[in-house]
Amino acid sequence: MKKNACFYITFLFSFIWINAQYKRELTDADKINTAYFSASKKNSARLIHQENDLMMPAPINNNQRAAAASGIDAIRDAGLSLKGNGMTIALFEANGLPLAAHTEFLDATLSNTRIVIPSGNVCPTDTHATYVAGILTARGANNKAMGMSPESTVVAYDAYTGGCTVADYSFTGFLNKIKDEIVLHRSLVSNHSYGFQSGYYVSGGSWYWGAYRNIDYGLTTEDYMFGYYSDWDENIDQILYNAPYHAMFFSSGNENGQIGGSLGKAADCSVNGGYDCIQWGTGAKNVITIGAIKKNATYSTLGDIELGDFSSAGPTDDGRIKPDLVAVGTDIYTTNSAGSYVSGLYGTSFSTPVVTGGANLVQEHAKNVLENYLFGSNLKALLINSAGRAGKRNLYEGPSYLYGWGLFDAKRATEIITNTSSSSYILESQLTNGEVKTFYFLPILKRIKATLAWYDPEGTPTYTFPGTAGTADTYIQANPNILLDNPKKMLVNDLDMRMEQGGTIYKPWILNNTKERYNYPAERGDNTTDNVEGILISESESTTGLIKLTISHKGTLKDGAAQKFGLVIDGVQETTIVNVLTGTDFNNPANWSLGVIPTDLDEIYIDPSITQVEITKDTTLDARPLYIYANLKWIVKTGVHLTVIGGIIDEGYIKVEPRAHLEVKKP
Repeated sequence: MKKNACFYITFLFSFIWINAQYKRELTDADKINTAYFSASKKNSARLIHQENDLMMPAPINNNQRAAAASGIDAIRDAGLSLKGNGMTIALFEANGLPLAAHTEFLDATLSNTRIVIPSGNVCPTDTHATYVAGILTARGANNKAMGMSPESTVVAYDAYTGGCTVADYSFTGFLNKIKDEIVLHRSLVSNHSYGFQSGYYVSGGSWYWGAYRNIDYGLTTEDYMFGYYSDWDENIDQILYNAPYHAMFFSSGNENGQIGGSLGKAADCSVNGGYDCIQWGTGAKNVITIGAIKKNATYSTLGDIELGDFSSAGPTDDGRIKPDLVAVGTDIYTTNSAGSYVSGLYGTSFSTPVVTGGANLVQEHAKNVLENYLFGSNLKALLINSAGRAGKRNLYEGPSYLYGWGLFDAKRATEIITNTSSSSYILESQLTNGEVKTFYFLPILKRIKATLAWYDPEGTPTYTFPGTAGTADTYIQANPNILLDNPKKMLVNDLDMRMEQGGTIYKPWILNNTKERYNYPAERGDNTTDNVEGILISESESTTGLIKLTISHKGTLKDGAAQKFGLVIDGVQETTIVNVLTGTDFNNPANWSLGVIPTDLDEIYIDPSITQVEITKDTTLDARPLYIYANLKWIVKTGVHLTVIGGIIDEGYIKVEPRAHLEVKKP
């Protein structure tokens, strides 16, 4: 007999595949609230910031050494032929706008540009913006420069208001441009290849350690801004929490390769082996932060996937996983602001649009297959679930602080969407205060991977700087360590996911937020830090037993409001469990969870602790087929007739006593 374990018996429709395993359980009112900035005075007030603030320096480009992108030919040029036609990507840049007239940005008529510049964005054409726009959507007039989403429209914003100098930069003004685009709901994804200075700054021709507003707070070898959850991150998290359909992609920064003149690397990056080097302004919980790996001829082994020497890596101060994903970020060939092309660029600025553009195509495929675009948190869950293992400095299963959840894989993401009719499951739903959601799945593949993601309410920064320079400086100078690597948790709503199979409970991946253990392999445990949870049942661990998955939460959800979430599981099919057997006597209604003996329309589940089931009355089971899992003994008692319609798969043991009968019929 086969030795595989299986803990379920399914009746009638057990092995008739469900047509669509993508489920959206939210009401229409929950889906898109396009007036969320004006509908609530409370929310609007919380977003207000002083217009004349100097609380943050102006953003800088991440491409000091430029960047590179990898192709997604498998879904763009072949097979699915996804191009992003009819879709819009938002592009937010630090110092200017892309060259809209570049031939690569023309539409199919070759007479109109696909770059849209909203009013109020007045900065001139910028090289960096043109690089990024090319990676996103160059049409391929020069095939080597074809962008990830070559037929999409790009709506382009700059960071400045009223002009294009540092004096014209406004924290609040930039945030308002982001809010304006999201309220219009014309883009599902946005690219943010900029960041805020961490590690160093230059003043009067001399290098200094990075410090707030060019003031040294006594941290002469480290910059507290690495891994710091800032007021900017707080605002970005609030925006996304209220805009469930949108996904923001941020570059992780290039501070790992930054050399401050004779000062060398910041101690954060060099002493810690590249860890604790994630630039501030990219650490919001709800964004998807992208690091960069080196381009390679092949990626046949994990060792071929190597983090770029420049690519900033986490953890954040509170131990969250950043970056979330990585993509190729060296040797790029793309558009430039002179109307021609540039090659040999590298940096996280350009690994980011690889993922942004690719994610846009994934959304296009979702609409084609599921008849709906994915919410942002579900897109995040999908991209993380489908990511490939990486890389040279992380040879273990699970996430790492260097590579996040792995190498972005748009092709695999589209396959999971396609397979919702056979071997995957995608759900968009919400958890109410105190609620526990339970799901049951049939294992289809030997390797089963589940990912839960949610847009968490904004956290509270350790310290919020005032709008006027100097008012807080005296205090910070006297207490520099209040901001350095402060482990205060920023997670607000702590959701929990668990999977159970064959009596074994599988917990999510966790990482250790201590400097000595940054490079340790991921372990399984209770994740109280991230708003993403991932569970793996590996091939060596899996059985044929039914899978039970639960989603719950700790404490009280913020304001008692329901928490939206996205769930993606690869390797399963959902099944509905109607009745659970908790005792050994199959014919005793008291042993069934519903208090009744199953009918031929029920799907039942036998508790793994049960090793023997007795059939004491004439019984007909309409099973397609009937499973008798390993270590389970079925006994047909004397004088009893058991009829099984649909066949038997016997991995355990059947005993038919004298004068008992077992009859198997075709359905």
